[in-house]
Amino acid sequence: MSGPSSVFDGIAAEYDLARPSYSPELAELVLTRTGTVSSLLEVGAGTGKATEQFAPYGLPITCVERSPVMARVLAAKFAGQPHVEVAVCAFEDWTPPPGGVSIVYSGQAWHWMPVGERCWLAHKALAPGGTLAVFEHEYTVVDARLDDQLRAAYAATAPHLVPQLPDQLDSPEDHWLFREVDRSGMFTDVEARIFSPVVRWSAAEYLSLLGTFAPNLLLPADQRSALFGRIGDAIGRVGGHLDIRLDTVLAMGRRRTP
Repeated sequence: MSGPSSVFDGIAAEYDLARPSYSPELAELVLTRTGTVSSLLEVGAGTGKATEQFAPYGLPITCVERSPVMARVLAAKFAGQPHVEVAVCAFEDWTPPPGGVSIVYSGQAWHWMPVGERCWLAHKALAPGGTLAVFEHEYTVVDARLDDQLRAAYAATAPHLVPQLPDQLDSPEDHWLFREVDRSGMFTDVEARIFSPVVRWSAAEYLSLLGTFAPNLLLPADQRSALFGRIGDAIGRVGGHLDIRLDTVLAMGRRRTP
């Protein structure tokens, strides 16, 4: 399976600084919905952005991350928290403990897991009645005129990467994460929630974020520089910052047992 390891290895520290975290309410909701929790597993943990919200509860967490470079950043972050363990391997190579774990969660990484296997792997890792929780961010520029200018910057320098308009969700159940978990047939009581804070970033902060997106990273350096220059200029013309609606879609399901 191709994965994020080779893409993000060179920017692991930058990734950790630039990527937004998740709402504390998300972790509270997942834990509350599960009930009694003995252990958790983060899949595709990266630098532990999702575990930042679960670790304060003091429950045993195993973070599975296939990239040794990303895993080092992750391990250093939680070095003083012995209840957080890092396993440097792919999800499909990780062996669940006897009886399984109470919660399997994955933030911004589910699409990197093996298509057609990831729900089965989560089902296998979970204890009977355990919860799968998968979530990801969707970014929407609040200022429509600025959004048009940012798309124009892509069209002029990297037309194959012009961002698609965010999906207009009538409900979070329209999101692909919910549909996949629900249609797998491996989980019951499947539901979806959405968290939609608006965050303000400076041009530099926004460009740092864009610099952690795989399609941008894979551009030749001169093409990426031209693209980011145009984006920075566009944001500069509206005061040097932009507001982003940060939609976090969460899909949850309870492990189906025979």
